Amino acid sequence: MGLLGESLKNLFSKPATKLYPVEKYTPVEGYRGEYDMDQSTCIYCGLCARACPAGCITVDKKTSSYRINVTRCISCLACQRACPKQSIHFSEKYTAPTLTRKWKFFQTLPEGQKPPTGAEIVKKTKSDKGVLWVYYTQQDIWVGDEYQAERRKKEWEEERKGK
Repeated sequence: MGLLGESLKNLFSKPATKLYPVEKYTPVEGYRGEYDMDQSTCIYCGLCARACPAGCITVDKKTSSYRINVTRCISCLACQRACPKQSIHFSEKYTAPTLTRKWKFFQTLPEGQKPPTGAEIVKKTKSDKGVLWVYYTQQDIWVGDEYQAERRKKEWEEERKGK
């Protein structure tokens, strides 16, 4: 079929895309949406962080905190398979694109203590251990993996000197 035939076929067929957000998106079976975790069952063992090929998960058992760089996550489900308590799951909620790097924190804080200023709070639940917070914070481009950050910073500085 030539170009003219293809054009005529597309002219009289229904669109291949949806008019989002006017038309509601219905996920297909097996869709891996937004990363979520059940903090009440998590034992902060760190197996998910070791299994993650993207290196986007950080677990701190001492402070009962768990963070994931959602812009770095490749949704491969390795963390979900490694979790002995099945605390990790991916919801069918659509993850909106973002222009900034974000960390999603799952953290247990003592009663009265709050997440850092500027955090986008998603959920707050009381438990026997304290208050379970789920919140987003923006990440500076040089923060995160210190080795990678230093390497990127040096490359950027060398690139600027060369111009």
